[in-house]
Amino acid sequence: MSGMGGVGKTQIAAHVAHSSRASVDLLVWVTASSQDAVVAAYSDAARKILVAEDNWDPDRGAQAFLEWFATTKRPWLVVLDDVPTPQLLSRLWPPNGSAGRTIVTTRYRGYGMTGRGRRVVEVGVFTPAMSRAFLLAELADSPIPSTEVDLDDLAADLGHLPLALAHAASYVMSRQQSVPAYRTLLADRRRKVEAVFPKEYELGEGHTRTIAATWQVSVSLADELLSGVAPVGTAAALMRVAALLDPNGVPTDLFNSPAVLQSVSTAVGEEVDGHHLEEALHVLDQLSLLTVDRPGGQTRVHGLVQRVIRESLISDGELAVLARSAGDGLLQIWAQADLSGGADSLFQSNTIQLLQHAGSHLHHPEVHRVLFVLGHSFRAVGQLSRAQAHFLDLHTTIDRLRGGDHRDSLVCRGELARLEGESGRPDTALTSLEDLRADCHRVLGADDHESLSVRAQLAHWRGVAGHPAAALQEFEEVLIDDLRVLGPDHRDTLSTRGNIARSKGDCGDHGGAIAGYEALLPDLYRVLGPDHVVTLSVRANLANQRGEAGNPAVAVTELEGLLSDLKRVRGSDHPDTLIVRGNLASWKGSSGDPAGALGEFRALVEDRARVLGDDHPSVLMARNNFVHWMSATEGPVRAVREYRALFADQTRVLGPHHPATLATRGNLAGQVADAGDPITAVAELTQVLAECRQALGAAHPHTFGVWAKLVTCRELAGDISGAIEEGKRLLAEMLIDLPRDHPEVLILRGNLAGLQADPEDPARTISEYVELLADSRRVLGQGHSSIFAIRVNLATLRANAGELDEAVAEFQLMLREIVSVRGADHPEARFVRSLLNEVRMLQR
Repeated sequence: MSGMGGVGKTQIAAHVAHSSRASVDLLVWVTASSQDAVVAAYSDAARKILVAEDNWDPDRGAQAFLEWFATTKRPWLVVLDDVPTPQLLSRLWPPNGSAGRTIVTTRYRGYGMTGRGRRVVEVGVFTPAMSRAFLLAELADSPIPSTEVDLDDLAADLGHLPLALAHAASYVMSRQQSVPAYRTLLADRRRKVEAVFPKEYELGEGHTRTIAATWQVSVSLADELLSGVAPVGTAAALMRVAALLDPNGVPTDLFNSPAVLQSVSTAVGEEVDGHHLEEALHVLDQLSLLTVDRPGGQTRVHGLVQRVIRESLISDGELAVLARSAGDGLLQIWAQADLSGGADSLFQSNTIQLLQHAGSHLHHPEVHRVLFVLGHSFRAVGQLSRAQAHFLDLHTTIDRLRGGDHRDSLVCRGELARLEGESGRPDTALTSLEDLRADCHRVLGADDHESLSVRAQLAHWRGVAGHPAAALQEFEEVLIDDLRVLGPDHRDTLSTRGNIARSKGDCGDHGGAIAGYEALLPDLYRVLGPDHVVTLSVRANLANQRGEAGNPAVAVTELEGLLSDLKRVRGSDHPDTLIVRGNLASWKGSSGDPAGALGEFRALVEDRARVLGDDHPSVLMARNNFVHWMSATEGPVRAVREYRALFADQTRVLGPHHPATLATRGNLAGQVADAGDPITAVAELTQVLAECRQALGAAHPHTFGVWAKLVTCRELAGDISGAIEEGKRLLAEMLIDLPRDHPEVLILRGNLAGLQADPEDPARTISEYVELLADSRRVLGQGHSSIFAIRVNLATLRANAGELDEAVAEFQLMLREIVSVRGADHPEARFVRSLLNEVRMLQR
């Protein structure tokens, strides 16, 4: 029977031995702490069952005993308890035979115990049900009753370790204490384990060592087994590092990181390399002090083992060095790790445990960078509230220790402002960043890296808040200073160039955005490499801009190539890979395959939920896109149901005034109108618009989006004059921050032109559409979906005005272009063909 110290191997063996007393003629129990102890026990048994020779020495007696085993037909049972290594039993294994059995208990679980008919039984900790049953029995006579919940919580505190449960029950009974009171005592980290478990003289029957002594013996044995293989003390030094991390799983690569290798080398006073660490891990695994999961790349250590190591093997002076070394190691492997499949949580949990055990040591002499990376990680996987709580706590600590003007305090304020924006409050982020910029300039200087970073953040959130032209101007000003202070090849300089390109796209200048990204990519390949996250991100942005410029098929082709590279570099389940899958699905839908887009978003929702969790913002976003394409393929009735379910979840997870939640309310109202109830939609959109203005600001893109839906729904409700007036107010508001040829402005201009068409004066409306078409072609490109609608409306207007030849010529040209690009059966081709036939009928 193999297992870590404390799982009850000896107790199981004792139970078997006691149960077998009536069925065997010989029962031998050997405490196998050494080979001499086994030899002496065998020899003593031989003297009792054989005729002793004169001057019979222990070795001769042991050999005679083993020979008797091989020939006797009398039933026997031998228990070799707590065998440290298989070598100890060399030439001392009782022979296999039908007459008897041998039971060996050991912490060792290596190959040396197997073979020759032996069967290894792994003994682990109790299951929760077993723990509860054990505690109910042990505490049955306690004058202070305990609930099953109390017992379950205590068992979880102790990691379901049988020895710990037995000792805890003994302590509670001997001191007449309640289980909740004992749990409070146990959780007090100022007390050592030995203070809340029985002393040696208090141990019950069958228990000979305290918890601390049980594992201290194992650690000492591990270092003995490593003698001549690794420097003395390597195993203990490695366990000291492991004791500060997550008991449920430590990245095994951490132990081979440069920082940890250096820490262990310093501790043992001799250079320790990767091979030494591998050997130490192997031995510690064989002795059940830890478990190395090779395929999973994780190492687990029981929480109580960790606590004993911390209390008995780590001095106060060592803790600071160990904590910062472990933090350095986490940083070193975190940066290189494949974070697909939710692996980020492994690093998060280990950093949290390290912070819990290290306390202030990660704040002196300066804040360890792993604490910033932890917050960034929460943000990266969508845990915005958790990231906010972390950075707020970190900021409070830094302010208390170093004051509000310390660089780290300013950095935390920047992170908190970013999280305000990402939580749907860009105006709040802007206010915070304006104050932070002034403080950074005062404390650090205008040319400091942090000052430049804050200015870039300001520009970003300016754009998000609905002021893309102002954002573009600010980014261009930041770029001038980035080039002067950081140089053209600095990552921040390259990022600012990407932000300028993106801002041009936000302003409707998709051609300028494409040109900016195309000029940036060669420099990214040269400086950062083709597989760098920034390079891959710019490729995605470039493809999206090509789609926005009216080339969705080109966007699809480029995103398919990018997706292949992302799967190779970052893995199929990485959040960046999942984002590109969503972009690709959307552009496939825009290319004329709405059913394909719906199917891909259905699969994407499932994959994002599996990787990130059902409530992750990215999952909610994918659900929104799924419902959009459902409406395009299956109609509005089912879309209304799906949007309502999505709105309920977004309200619960993100809050009622998050931009995504408000956008979904607007989409839901639009679908209600399409389902035949535009009056209800108008009432809902009027309320949503007021909330958008208050929560997001009048110029926010979502505010404009809801407002545009309100114009459309007024038209559907038959309120043409109301739709026209609403549209005029919206156009005036949009033109404050957006140019006249911005894509959203162009769409609104087209809608207004249609609404204001005067049957008595078709020439004026045609003139407006001609101007609109020229602006749209220049800004959006010939293939943009908006161009199709404008050209259809213009040709229809010409037909209605009697310009039948011009209308026929335009419809024929459109049909040839659509068929050449999208095929004769594309819905747009069928639609234009029907219009063309109608005009030809008029010609007759």
